[in-house]
Amino acid sequence: MVRFLWPEWQYKKLPGLLSEAILQNTAYFKAILNEYQKPITDDLNYRIARREAHRADNALVMAWQNMQLDPQKQQHLKEKAFKLTYLNHALLSYLSALGAHRTQQHKETLNMLTFEDHILKALDEAFNRLATQNKSETENIEGALEEINTQLLTTGKESAQIQYVLLYNIAEVTLQILEQAKLFKPVTNND
Repeated sequence: MVRFLWPEWQYKKLPGLLSEAILQNTAYFKAILNEYQKPITDDLNYRIARREAHRADNALVMAWQNMQLDPQKQQHLKEKAFKLTYLNHALLSYLSALGAHRTQQHKETLNMLTFEDHILKALDEAFNRLATQNKSETENIEGALEEINTQLLTTGKESAQIQYVLLYNIAEVTLQILEQAKLFKPVTNND
């Protein structure tokens, strides 16, 4: 009954939920990188970042699912919401897989960390795009994809290859989120 008197259209929540998911994924990625750079003594920060990223992803998924219950004329951005929810979930999956390999310390890890700035910058650009609707560039992340692919092809260690594949996938999904965020238009209060 309350839903009909004071409806809360899900499409209006999407920009904020997606921004929060990207923000939490960025924090999770930073926690993973920290684990790669320093010996693991206490992974509490890593576990908190992982939990918060999963919570943000769950909130985004729930909003998309609840959008299916809204009247058809209020299902604005339904397809885009699905794509962004899917991409965010894929990003979180790749981050989780990279985090699972964080205990395998070797010299290839240092090479892998050279790409972190490109990916973090792209995540920040996607967040800024959704939060402020600023234009952003994708050149840095595309260059990083090429460099990661080169590293992947030249490394002989299987564990390093797995990490490079995951890093490549993280960069690729981040680029796709950034491209989708560019198409996202802010919701006006008149809707």
